[in-house]
Amino acid sequence: MAGAAGVGKTRLARAAAAQAVDRRVEQVVASRSAQALPLAPFARFRATAAGTATPGDDPLVALRQALTEPPGRLLLSVDDGHLLDDVSAALVHELCVSGAATVLVTLRSREPAPDAVTALWKDELCERIELQPLSRSDVGRLLEAALDAPVDNATVFALWERSRGNVLHLRELVRGGLAAGALTHSGSLWSWSGPLHASPRLVELLADRLATLDAAARRALALLALGEPLSWDDLGRLDAAATTEALVADGLVEFQEDPEDPVLGVAPRASLAHPLLGDVVLADLAAPARRRLLAELADGVDAEAEPLKAATWLLDSGGAPSPDLLVRASRACLFIDAALGERLAREALSRGAHDGSGAAPRTNIVEAAALVAQHGMISGRASEAEEVLAELDGGSLSLVERVQVAVSRANLLTWGLARPDDAVALLDRGGMISEAAGRELMAHAVPMFMFGGRVADAVRGYEALWADPAGSPVQRLRSALGAVPALVASGRPLRALAVAGEALTLVPECSNELPVALAQLGAGITLAQILSGDLDAAETLIRPAYEEGVARNIPLLRGGAALRLGQIALWRGQPVAASALVREAILALQQADAGLLAWASDTLRIACALTGDTAGVDEGARAGSVALRFPLFVTELHRADAAVAASAGELSRARQAARDGIASAEAGSQQIQVTILAFDLARYGGAAEAARRVSPDVEGPLAATMHEAIAALAASDGDRLLAASTAFAERRYELFAAEMARAAARAFGASGRRDAERRADAIADALADRCEGAHTPLLDDRPAGTRLTGREREVALLAARGASDAEIAQRLGLSVRTVETHLHRAYTKVGVTGRTGLAEVLGTAPTPPA
Repeated sequence: MAGAAGVGKTRLARAAAAQAVDRRVEQVVASRSAQALPLAPFARFRATAAGTATPGDDPLVALRQALTEPPGRLLLSVDDGHLLDDVSAALVHELCVSGAATVLVTLRSREPAPDAVTALWKDELCERIELQPLSRSDVGRLLEAALDAPVDNATVFALWERSRGNVLHLRELVRGGLAAGALTHSGSLWSWSGPLHASPRLVELLADRLATLDAAARRALALLALGEPLSWDDLGRLDAAATTEALVADGLVEFQEDPEDPVLGVAPRASLAHPLLGDVVLADLAAPARRRLLAELADGVDAEAEPLKAATWLLDSGGAPSPDLLVRASRACLFIDAALGERLAREALSRGAHDGSGAAPRTNIVEAAALVAQHGMISGRASEAEEVLAELDGGSLSLVERVQVAVSRANLLTWGLARPDDAVALLDRGGMISEAAGRELMAHAVPMFMFGGRVADAVRGYEALWADPAGSPVQRLRSALGAVPALVASGRPLRALAVAGEALTLVPECSNELPVALAQLGAGITLAQILSGDLDAAETLIRPAYEEGVARNIPLLRGGAALRLGQIALWRGQPVAASALVREAILALQQADAGLLAWASDTLRIACALTGDTAGVDEGARAGSVALRFPLFVTELHRADAAVAASAGELSRARQAARDGIASAEAGSQQIQVTILAFDLARYGGAAEAARRVSPDVEGPLAATMHEAIAALAASDGDRLLAASTAFAERRYELFAAEMARAAARAFGASGRRDAERRADAIADALADRCEGAHTPLLDDRPAGTRLTGREREVALLAARGASDAEIAQRLGLSVRTVETHLHRAYTKVGVTGRTGLAEVLGTAPTPPA
């Protein structure tokens, strides 16, 4: 059993030996320090061998006899077999060849081993198993088992990446994180806050790999630890190329090709071969040496290509980056690292606005102040950011600069303080300056209208800008970013998808001014897809954004994408999966938000209400109580209130919450929310009223199915309800499908159609089984004793898929007579007379596990 150091060979070998209850187990351990002593690992058996041997006996034969006495099945477990001395290795080989013992040997991959050990697998005397590092999903499962609670995916990814799936490294990282308070349990998730560095114990474990390196090699490794990845040209300018090449041969550095190189197509970039090596190298690096190396990096690497790295290197080395470089570096941090971005922007202000030299262009100072405001807005520091803007001398600003300051203040009012109406009023006043300024300010106002719940105003602003030939691509794209979700809210998700398609063509030329436009459009597109009836397309689009947010640990991207994935799971009728994703979204959005945290808290309350998780409902309420609440999302608060009331059986209160939501949606022209809340009202027993309140002018198959379901509930029409169930199920809105099937069953029963009632109940049961234990008033409305038992359902599903009674009996370990009894009961409950009927009713249900 071979593998890298720390991959878990010893632990697995011990576990395997412990399972060998039918054998006598003997364990020996080889070591580097005893490698020069023949038979040292077998020292404890040598006294026995000496006592039974006669003069002239071969000591090796006597030792073999001592190991195999008393006779019986022997399992010899050898740990670190690559460190055996040659005589011990020969003994192990002989025991294996002769069949006197079964041999289990662990050895380190890529380490030289005695010929006799190599022969064990080379000559196929033993099977060689190469243990691989843990996968990311393995690490997640192991962490959850060890910590006895779920771990957020960003933490799982970071620990997997830093440990490279090595169990020893993972264990030490977790121990160090717990001891340092970096790995903490918040609410219902474990998460890591701050940088993820190796603990002193782990640094000590890894230090042996670097013990023999000379000063040049250590310098090259330190440069990489501080600046990786570095290109070959960078290393050449730093006089470290040749040394790094040697480190590649030693397995300490690796090169990766960069397919985005604009000239050659590929540009090799060097990184440390293991992420934790940097911690080992830097642990012994004195502060003066660290500053010197940072200064060398800042001088040797092209600042134009790497403004963020260059600025931070200069600052940390005591250098003097220009305000222009600091502004560009701060801009590179937008929506990625608010704390670092704000630090760089404030440094630009300090070095430009207050040095009195006049060397810094004033535009840099204004942009630096705007960046301080933007970073502060995302990180929840709007008040402090406003102070920076207030310090600017308005009288000395140009028209362009005044517009920039007005936009920054409006952004703070909107996303920092949840006051979008005040923000729009501020921009309206600024628009009187000039026609060009008015266009710029309107482009910024469209998303503010949208978050303010004024979706009609947002759409009108977008349409005016898009039709204006004087509008710039950036202005058009910016307005589209607000128009797409506004169109969805107004009941036009298909039109929103068309607008998003047009806006996508502008993204490449606007990437500098709007670096996250693609992600913002993606969020709008997925919302349109969800609410028009295409959950699969929405998940396919948003999943890569979530993975990128996790891999790069970008809280806003990860939080927004996790929220959307959680909402998709909830619409599918998977409340357990939804609550896990939304909890992760809340954790991320508490670090960096752009108006989504309250929406996430409402989504968590709905998901937890479906499973009766009152603690989760309270958790969502606490998160929402401290979040900024935007007018656009007030309807979601009413939806959550209704779901929580319904889960407690308080249907009159649930209906009133839905009515309040409808009134709020109507006031803001949010027609899609009118339809959704009317559907909720119908599900909670107010179908007749919902039919009068529903908005008829909403696009898309989802709204059409909701309209039909409301009408069918109001009329108690079983056939129409069953058709609505089928329509929901085809689009994988399976909780709604289950509810409509159950409502159909009750309608059939009320009209005396007993066979149809049993069939509809069976369909509802099959769909409900996919909904992770969700409970709703409609879904739970069935007569006692009519649901298939677990065993009846297993038998019925196998029969529906064509298995004979004998095959079912063999698979489930039952007698044929028992199978026949279960089938007869299933036929009666479902309302069919044979397997064909079962297939029709249960054909969409999952196959029972073997």
